[in-house]
This record gives sequence, C-alpha cells and structure tokens, in this order.
Amino acid sequence: MAYSAKMLRLLKDSKRVLVPLHLHPDADSMGSALGLKLILEGWNKKVDVVSADPLPENLLFLPKAETIKRIDPASIGRRKHSLLVLLDGNELRRFAHRDWPKWVGSIPTIIIDHHTDRTQGLKGLSLIHPEITSTAEMIFDLAKIWKTKISPKIAQCLLTGILADTGHFRYCSTTPEVLEKAAELIRYGANQNEITRYIFYSWPPAVINLWKILLKNARIKNRFLYTTLSWEETARANVEERNLSNAKAYTANELLGAIAGTKAVAIFAEEDGYVRVNLRSRTQSNVDRIATALGGGGHKRAAAFNFKGSIREAIQITTKLLSENK
Repeated sequence: MAYSAKMLRLLKDSKRVLVPLHLHPDADSMGSALGLKLILEGWNKKVDVVSADPLPENLLFLPKAETIKRIDPASIGRRKHSLLVLLDGNELRRFAHRDWPKWVGSIPTIIIDHHTDRTQGLKGLSLIHPEITSTAEMIFDLAKIWKTKISPKIAQCLLTGILADTGHFRYCSTTPEVLEKAAELIRYGANQNEITRYIFYSWPPAVINLWKILLKNARIKNRFLYTTLSWEETARANVEERNLSNAKAYTANELLGAIAGTKAVAIFAEEDGYVRVNLRSRTQSNVDRIATALGGGGHKRAAAFNFKGSIREAIQITTKLLSENK
C-alpha cells in the first residue's frame, strides 16, 4: 500500500499525535481513531483523540472511548502536537466547526480515508481508497503491513468500523477480502456479538419518537423515497443531540432503505440554519455526484450535503438532479 512506510516513519518520529473525529462521529470514525490510538500507544506515543461534536451513546462501549476529549480541534494550540492525522474524511472542514488556524499547514499531516478524494491541495501523506469498505479496514491493512501486534481491544475497535460501514456485511461494498479480515479480527479477540448489539440494537427509547415522525412524513415521488424533519419536530422527538445523526442514518439505511421499487432515499432535516440532506442510492445512481454538486460528498451509494434554503427547495433541487443522474 503506497506511503505505508513513509507513514510508519512519520508516526514513529512523532511525540504527540492529534486525531480529530469528523463532525457527527460514527462507528467507523471512532473505531478507526481508537484503533489507531491503541496501536500508537503501544509504541509509547501520546495520542489525543478529540471531537467537536458529542459522541453517540451506543459507541461508548469502545475501548478508550472515555479518553476522547470534547473539544473543537481547530481551537487547539500548535505547541502540543507534532503530527495531525485525519481519518474517515479528507477535508479539514469535515472535522471542525470553526476555521482552522495557520499551524495546520506547518506540521506534518497524514490522511487515511475511504471517501472520494477532496483534499484540494491539503498537504500531507494521503492514503485514499474509496473502493475499500471503511477506514477501519484500512487501519487493519496498515497494521498488518507494519507488523503491529493486534490486541483484542484494537480488534474490537477495527471490527466495529467494518461492521458498521458494511451494514454487517449486507451492503454492496462487502468483498470476500473484508469477510476474511473480519474473521481474522474475531480470532484476534473482537467480540462480534457485542459490537452488533451496540451499533444496531441499542437505541434509547426516545429514538422511537424520531422514527415515528420520519416514517409519518415519508413520501414517494418517481421512485424517490424521502422524508422530512423540521426543527420543531426534532425538539418534539426529544432525542439527545449525540444520538440524532446515527438515528437518522439508521432510518435512511434500514427503514426507508427496506422499501422495494425505489431508486434513492433521502432525509431532509433542518439544522442550524440549513437543511441537512442524507442520500442513499438503491440502484446504480451515483448520489455522491449529486452531493458534490451541492457542496457535499460521500460515496456513490451514500452521501450528504448541507443546503442553504428551505426543505421544499432542497427537495426540488435534489429531485431534479436525481432525475438527471444516471
């Protein structure tokens, strides 16, 4: 894997490493970050995993989750860290709510990600492979290349990211190779049953209120299945902020995604003065192309963007682009 030796040398030479989670952290973001943290701590490195957003409740079972600091990484002073590592995202704006200071360009940066490359001049060692299921799988590959011992805790973190981003091996991204890697991680001590219970079957009761609203608001137009969520409806659902993003993703992937005959599904939710749009493709339609055209991004089958306007306008422009998208 290109750059693996250079990355290893850079990591070995660094005294303190900053690993920010992307905004609205998910299982792959946390699993890959904590897995890497455990690997680096095994080399006697100091690693700060930080998050600008609250951590999802159902992911707090992960080893070292309690060490993640709730702080916007862009507010951290330059003096502390000798290396910045971006995982599960390759744009700085995906990791902080504020503008990054100038020190970001003055220290070495490593980028490891499985999303479409949008580094846009961001300097650093970039390892970007959209064809791989998850960033956690990429960390596993690197650990093997580096001949790193994989402890049960590291295995637990990495298998969590893989299981989440393959939908427990149900998504089309699942390959024979990733199944073999998952089996190897289980042999290293990962507890598949525990991971499955936490990431798929540990929703707080209040999430039922959110699902009720999203299903009630669901509509189908020309094989496009979508639903909406207003500010008032979000408040009425009374779901903690840290659980909102994952609960909406579950709705798109599992509830709306289970309806036959649809081309794509979407959730349009009002958030902080814009509409957050989550898209999922049910066919060969490339929703990443739509999200990219509107300032977002993701994968061919799953992407998102923020729209400055009303939900109605967001639905209109998304429907138009989807009808043109082949």
